[in-house]
Amino acid sequence: MSIPLFVYGTLKHGFHNFDANRSGIVREGRFQTMERFPLHITGKWGSPVLINEPGQGHNVVGEIHDVTIEQLIWFDEFESTHLSHGYDRIKIYVSGEGGVLFEADVYVKPRARIDVIHGDPLEMYPRDADYILPSERD
Repeated sequence: MSIPLFVYGTLKHGFHNFDANRSGIVREGRFQTMERFPLHITGKWGSPVLINEPGQGHNVVGEIHDVTIEQLIWFDEFESTHLSHGYDRIKIYVSGEGGVLFEADVYVKPRARIDVIHGDPLEMYPRDADYILPSERD
């Protein structure tokens, strides 16, 4: 059984933190959140964050990765869901090709856990964003 995971930032295929062995099966097509959310580049490392404020921002464009429970556990660890400053994993509705609506997991943070927000909300995280990999952080 696979679990749909909505991915909007550095975990997208071809981006900084994509890992073909852990990222599951990437569905073909265009996907976006049914509700609007603020997607911002944040902090000193330029991390993309979907802020848990439904109704604000944009219908965010991303990918669906169909993952196993083992892969989801890896994502939870990567997104630090076990730490007080980490992301929360919640369920949202996503629309796909032809208006198909389904539920998916996604990683979000409340605004209170974000130290610095850069710029206006984005509809899509750009490939050329200035992001510092975890292995390069001091």
